[in-house]
Amino acid sequence: MFKNYLITFFRKALRRKAFAVINIAGLSVSFAGVILIFLYVSNELSFDQFQDHNDRIYRVYAALAQPGEAVKEFPATPPNLGPLLSQKFDGVQSAARVFEENVSTTITRDDQSFNELNVYNADSSFFNVFTVHFLAGDRNALVRPASVVLSHTAADRIFGDWNKALGKELKTSDVSYTVTGVVEDFPSNSHFRFTCLLSIDYVNENLNPGNWLAHWPVTYLLLKENADRADLEDRLRRTTDKILDPVYLARYGKSYQEQKAAGGLQEYRFQPLRDVHLYSSHMGEKGNILYVYIFVAIGVMLICIASFNYINLTTARSAWEAKSTGVRKVLGATKSQLFRQFITDSIAVSLLSAFAGIIISQLVLTMNSSFIRQFIPDEILPATLCLMVLGLSIVIGLLSGSVPARLLNAFQPTQVLKGQLIGSGRGNGLRQVLVVTQFVISIGLIISTLVITRQLTYMRDLALGFDKEHLLVVKNIGNLGDSKLTLKQSIANENFVVNSSLVYGMLGRPENGAAFTPVEMIEQKKDLVVGMPIYIADHDYLPTIGTKLLMGHAFPEGLTRGHQQIILNKEALRAVGWQDRAEKDVVGQMIDVNGLRYELAGVVDDYHFMSLRQKVTPMAILSHYYQDYTALLIRIRPGTTTQAIASVEDHWKQISPGVPFEYSFVDEDLDKLYASEQELSVLFVCFAGVAIFVACLGLLGLAIFAAERSVKEIGIRKVLGASVTSIVLRLSRSMLVLVLVAFVIATPVSWYMMDRWLENFAYRSSIDVSLFAIAGGLTLIVAMLTIIFHATKAAVANPVRSLKAE
Repeated sequence: MFKNYLITFFRKALRRKAFAVINIAGLSVSFAGVILIFLYVSNELSFDQFQDHNDRIYRVYAALAQPGEAVKEFPATPPNLGPLLSQKFDGVQSAARVFEENVSTTITRDDQSFNELNVYNADSSFFNVFTVHFLAGDRNALVRPASVVLSHTAADRIFGDWNKALGKELKTSDVSYTVTGVVEDFPSNSHFRFTCLLSIDYVNENLNPGNWLAHWPVTYLLLKENADRADLEDRLRRTTDKILDPVYLARYGKSYQEQKAAGGLQEYRFQPLRDVHLYSSHMGEKGNILYVYIFVAIGVMLICIASFNYINLTTARSAWEAKSTGVRKVLGATKSQLFRQFITDSIAVSLLSAFAGIIISQLVLTMNSSFIRQFIPDEILPATLCLMVLGLSIVIGLLSGSVPARLLNAFQPTQVLKGQLIGSGRGNGLRQVLVVTQFVISIGLIISTLVITRQLTYMRDLALGFDKEHLLVVKNIGNLGDSKLTLKQSIANENFVVNSSLVYGMLGRPENGAAFTPVEMIEQKKDLVVGMPIYIADHDYLPTIGTKLLMGHAFPEGLTRGHQQIILNKEALRAVGWQDRAEKDVVGQMIDVNGLRYELAGVVDDYHFMSLRQKVTPMAILSHYYQDYTALLIRIRPGTTTQAIASVEDHWKQISPGVPFEYSFVDEDLDKLYASEQELSVLFVCFAGVAIFVACLGLLGLAIFAAERSVKEIGIRKVLGASVTSIVLRLSRSMLVLVLVAFVIATPVSWYMMDRWLENFAYRSSIDVSLFAIAGGLTLIVAMLTIIFHATKAAVANPVRSLKAE
């Protein structure tokens, strides 16, 4: 019997090729999209799961607030926190701190230099917290002073073969290290990856009480089994409250409890390692659980749209199918046999589509695109996933086939054979609902894509308060030692140079922060401390970045270590209540920055020195701090980019031929801040296109059906003088009305969802009528072209052929 069902299915498919192709093509593309979405979501949810004790590992993050301000969360913690937790809290099995080095660090072996990313200083207890597979050395590799542990990839790159690395010497700009271990690289689904781990110099580590106001390392904890996380957090809160009281009292004249009573906050909380990637976008992590939810929803929508197509086309053809069903019933077929036939047809379509979807998705993965690899590391579809897809296809076949099966099985054979169902409206209401649903989804995806694209364009084009164009960043300047100034001076007379400045801290990504307070407020025992990002720069910084100086002056040349100056932005003045002061009452004031005194040289207008997700905050530019310069910022003349890069590299090689030359441009660096949104936009475009394609396949099938059903009507109308245009409008009118209804439904839903998404940005574009008009117009045009093409084909056909059969 099953064999007969299949034979019948293939006969019907060959007889109605267009409908079979439409059903299978729509479901195939949808299955391929669902497979790729599943791989993306699985990868996102798997982050840090490879760690043996991931359920007991936590990252500590800071929650800070000034009185009257919202709480801000970020992963940096005081250097004192890790030792406190490991020594004083019995529920903590081990604690490890990780101090990030520069964005790029030069590692030197003999006479060769390598620019390495992801170089960190780490506690020797790092390997007690994290699961690491050692290829050479052991878990005590960082106990010894001046030791370094390399990843497999870094060891191969630096030594040619990781087997040659152990015991060899490496140098950073100022310290020599011995390689004491080589470990396997952390997989791509780790929020934290390293190439080099440098040991911490515990002898010279300064853990004075003032360090509780500085935040630098990231602290990780491994809790003991059955340890109560909430209890530990509460104990830590009480302990730090006591520690901070005298620190605040000595620094600001008021205790931390008084600051806390006024609405201030400085406390430290535990975040499960498994949550770091997806639930820390506000703290700088790339992942976002919202995007996971969005793409899961898109996957469900794709399958629903394709399934709706099958239901629509099958119910639309109910009049023809009813004749066959009626004949079978008269010949003795039971309802269960007929039901099984319909379900077999549906499952066969779904299985064929699943096989085609697997092939399509595998072809996409084998493209080996770097864009795809960052979302889906696998190049081969897992066998278990293929089996799951085939199983899903059977379920979809059962569900999508049951609706038309029940509808067709309910026809009475006497009515069918008398022709009473021809042209009936049975199933028409269901088809209309499903078509509207398809296009609600498609229009919603288009609107979302347009909003995301507009926001990205808005962020690229927004006036930042400085000139981001033609700013060349020469990195790793710290590796030149005392020759940093030599490089700046050597290029000063080149015709492509407009200005240049030695800096610490990249625009868009400040590398450090500090707490500042006007000295006059400390002397008056006023309770005020302002946390802020800091930059360090020489006297040419302001003209190089092109920002506006409102008060005072830039740094003069020749400042000594004993006499340092500071430049603040307007927001910093507002934070201390100086926004209404005259210039003479501001310039020259002394500012305390983490215990060091600076003379206020000037005030600059607020500019966007960080991501546009955040509002402009207090910011300071220092003439000196404990860090040295890390980059040379060069403003080059337009049209001289190639010449400038080549010339600066020549000067670099003359000064330090063994150190790799590395550069970037500020505008490109700023664009990278929004990489996740840019990637999301591309994915939205792809999946919105797939959804529109599948939905239009359904419309195409219904248009074919409408034209076939009305072929004699069209012939009569043409004989009576109807024009092709009037016939086309008559055939397409009902479908276009459904698309318009879908637009009316999709508009408020999409507006609400995208307005919520835009809340992630402090500076956001608007959602105006034009976006909805574009989305609706685009969908309407595509739908009209799909419908009108086949309606026109039917309208221009020779009416003699259609009327000859009567």
